[in-house]
Amino acid sequence: MPRCRQSIALLVIIAASSAGCGLVGYDAVSVSTGDPGSEADAAPTSSVGMLDPDFGAGGTVIFDYVDDDGTSKDDRATAVAIDSADRIVVSASGTHTYYANDDQFDMAAITMRLLPDGTFDSSYQSGSLSSPGVTIDTTSRWSHANDLILTPTDDVVVCGYREWGSNDDPTIYRYTAATGDPDPTFGTGGVTNVSVTSEGQGWACAVDPTDGGYIVAGARSSDFMFAAKLSASDGSVVTSFAGGLLTYDVAGEEHGADVVVDSLGRVYIVGYADAGAPPHDIMVWRYLADGTLDSSFSEDGIF
Repeated sequence: MPRCRQSIALLVIIAASSAGCGLVGYDAVSVSTGDPGSEADAAPTSSVGMLDPDFGAGGTVIFDYVDDDGTSKDDRATAVAIDSADRIVVSASGTHTYYANDDQFDMAAITMRLLPDGTFDSSYQSGSLSSPGVTIDTTSRWSHANDLILTPTDDVVVCGYREWGSNDDPTIYRYTAATGDPDPTFGTGGVTNVSVTSEGQGWACAVDPTDGGYIVAGARSSDFMFAAKLSASDGSVVTSFAGGLLTYDVAGEEHGADVVVDSLGRVYIVGYADAGAPPHDIMVWRYLADGTLDSSFSEDGIF
C-alpha cells in the first residue's frame, strides 16, 4: 500500500494586547504515515508547534503604536494575508490622541507589511505618525480597520469604518503595493464609504472573482445586516448589486461578520441575528450575483 504524506502548515497567528500589535510566526511541519503497522516517517517532535526562530525576534513581531504625545497606546490587530511575494500584510486599529480634544476613544486605522523573515518592509509606508512598513490613517476622528484583502497586484484593500460627518460609515481603503500610499484612483485620495444612514460598520470584505469587485459586509448600529459592492476600478458603489445597498432587517438585531464570494459571484454572509431580543442565533445568507436572496439555498436563502 502506498504511503500517504500529510503536510500541516501553521503560518501566522495575530495576537493583540496593550503592548501593541503582535504577530506570531509558527513553524511548518510535515508528517508522513506509512503502511498500517509500519514505522511512520515523522518530523522531529521538537519542532511541532514551536515558535519559528527565523521569524522576527524568536518567532514574534510586536508593533507598539506610539501617539503624537509619545504615549504607547492600545493597539489591536484584526486580519492577516500573505501576498505574492510572501510578505505578511496585517490590518489593525490603534488608539490615538491626534486631536486637540484628546478623546481616548479616537482610533487610527493601521496596516503593516512584513518581509518573510518578520522585518518591516521599508518600501511600504504612509500617513502621519507612521514608520517604515506601516501605514496609519489619522484623517478622521474614528478610523477602524477590521478586515483586509489583497488584489491580484498585491494592493492592500482594508474595510472598517470611520466618521463621515456626524455618523460612522462603512469605509474602504486601498493602498498601493509599490509604496503603501493611498491609491489616488480609488475613491477620494484612496478612501471611500458606503452610506447606510445612521451608524454603520464594515466588518468583512471579499473579492468577487467574476469581476474583481469588492464586497463589504457588516451591520448598522447592531440593527440590520448590510452588504454593498464597490468597483475595483474607482471604488464607486455598484448599483447593479441590490440597488447599491443590500440590507436584511426582520425583527431584531442582524449582524454580518464575514463574507466570501464563490466562482459564480454568489455572496455568502455569516453572522448572527435574534427575533427581537437575545439569545442570538447563527445566520448564513446566500445572495445571487445581483444581490437577491438565493431561494434555492435552504429554501429561502437563509440558514
